[in-house]
Amino acid sequence: MKAIIPIAGRADYHRPHIYTQAKPLVPIAGKPVIGHILDILHQKAGVTEFIFVTGAGGRRIDSYIEHAYKPRQFKTHFVLQEQRKGSAHAVLLAQEFINSNEKVLIAFGDSIIDLDFQSFINSPYNAVATKKVSKPCLFGIVETDKNNQVKVFTEKPRIPKSNLAMTGLFCVREPKILFEAIQDMLFKHNEHAEYFLTDALMRMIDLEEQFMAFEVDRWYDCGKKDGLLEANAIHLAYPGFQTSSVKDFPNNNVFIQPVKIGRGCKIQNAIIGPNVAIANNVTVSNCIISDSIIGSDSRIEHAILNESVVGNDAVLQGFRQSLNLGDNTEINLTS
Repeated sequence: MKAIIPIAGRADYHRPHIYTQAKPLVPIAGKPVIGHILDILHQKAGVTEFIFVTGAGGRRIDSYIEHAYKPRQFKTHFVLQEQRKGSAHAVLLAQEFINSNEKVLIAFGDSIIDLDFQSFINSPYNAVATKKVSKPCLFGIVETDKNNQVKVFTEKPRIPKSNLAMTGLFCVREPKILFEAIQDMLFKHNEHAEYFLTDALMRMIDLEEQFMAFEVDRWYDCGKKDGLLEANAIHLAYPGFQTSSVKDFPNNNVFIQPVKIGRGCKIQNAIIGPNVAIANNVTVSNCIISDSIIGSDSRIEHAILNESVVGNDAVLQGFRQSLNLGDNTEINLTS
């Protein structure tokens, strides 16, 4: 089975990380987001061929996949979306690698999803993965009937009529119809417009194509910091992800599992954890770090970090003060 992975879009939630690193390469429990997505699609949906639609960070993604997955003999294709014309346009660029009569998965490169994949891909209808959310106006939304058949797709409605959000995973049984719907959108609209996949799917419904909604078991929206940190914490608890031994580090450190420490790290006078992933060649001294992700080759000193994401090659030197306080003294350093 083939999968189209659109990863060319920009996530403003991840500024400033997106300026130097493509968001699918942001690490979760020591592995990039895109690595988790590929593992799930291969192991649970049987996907062995991937078409990546990339933007400016495509070469780094290509390099990572070539290094990490070449032994598994994945067949991969890379297409550059030179102009960011939206998710529908990105999917259309993969058309040359897809047979018109074979069903295909479309999985956005910033969402880690777990559901009953066999039921999802073997549905007699097109399928969309959904999750109930508290702020539906921030997402693409589906409206369904009592049988979970989709009646309406809407992109970030101002007045939502449903709280079922699209999670970024779709199974299209006849991609030819989807490609024709997208081409019709491009023909009818201004060439500078942004074309949403949501609108193309709605066009398919207008053509009497049927979609079924499947609610996911777990969804981590890694386009947002909260989703990124939640996924990091959950995956660190899985067997094989956390660091099993911290004996190589000095005794003046405290590690509260689950914690993942990369190679070549230097840590002293620190409390690390829980739910902390530190990449390779990081130096940490005199710090308290919890519920955070630290990128490779970074240096952090005299800092207290909680629910933080630190990129690669970053330097953080926190507040340090030496005081000699007399009796009846009050000093406020909070402002």
